[in-house]
Amino acid sequence: MYILLISMTVVGTIFFLVLALGGMAGRRREEARRQVDARLRMLDERMAVEAGPDILREGAFETQGWLDRTLSALSVVRRLKLTIRQAGRTWNVWAFLGLSATLAAIGFGSAMFFFGQLVAAGVVGFGLGYLPFFQLGRLKSKRMAKFQRQFPDALDLITRALLAGHAFGSGMALVASEFEDPLGPEFAKAIEEMNFGIPLDRALWNLAARVDCPDLVFFIVSVIIQRETGGNMAEIVGNIATLIRDRFKLHGRIQVLSAEGRMSAWVLVGMPFLIGGVVYLINPGYMAPLVDYPVGRMLVGVSVTQMFIGIMVIRKLIHIKV
Repeated sequence: MYILLISMTVVGTIFFLVLALGGMAGRRREEARRQVDARLRMLDERMAVEAGPDILREGAFETQGWLDRTLSALSVVRRLKLTIRQAGRTWNVWAFLGLSATLAAIGFGSAMFFFGQLVAAGVVGFGLGYLPFFQLGRLKSKRMAKFQRQFPDALDLITRALLAGHAFGSGMALVASEFEDPLGPEFAKAIEEMNFGIPLDRALWNLAARVDCPDLVFFIVSVIIQRETGGNMAEIVGNIATLIRDRFKLHGRIQVLSAEGRMSAWVLVGMPFLIGGVVYLINPGYMAPLVDYPVGRMLVGVSVTQMFIGIMVIRKLIHIKV
């Protein structure tokens, strides 16, 4: 049974490695295309011609095989690609999945070799395989949090541009040129889409699809309603900026008030493992029944499950959405 599982893991790892190598080859072709585009832009600058926006959409001229096209149609793969873009990275999705599968196989095989327990090997393999996804989620959260911090200032800039007599599109272009990543480049993509003839509402919804920010959706809905029904756009955008800042203040106050609960959660979660490790170092024989006997392993599994349920309950209590 163990040999069959290890064989299936090895085969799966080789499969994802082949996909990763194919993705790396595609990235080389993409890099060559980008170099050609850069040289063409340099030629335009030498001819004193104003360079227009890049109309080549990402992935439009990539050479994809039938397997890549088939797997790319899966919703899970599409969401992963979107998450990678939201994290501000240019990683190849197949190389990313290959890395995760390789780490999972290494963890599973190592745990089976040292412990010989299928459950422990599965937990270790899942943990190592999840590490790339954890890092990707961390990068995405960090970039989206920065976008949310920049967003009220961007709305203030749009408001001042509207009060000065500029059009809404000109205000967005000003935001795209004045703000750094991630807000500036994302608004620049929306401006490029509008320059190519895409309607304003469609370009704004495409921006919302690229960015995971609820405040942006609220802003887009307000802009679309104003364009259909009329009203003072500058006042609407300014009120949205004020509302977002007030929400940030309330969220900060909640974070301060829930700090004690978060600290208690960390203590309750870490204390059993810390005490168990200390006891094992002092008297290994005292902890041996939890590992050597089936009843002990069952108790450990039940305890970990109850701790996981407790963590979810505490997390639900201390994470308050504003």
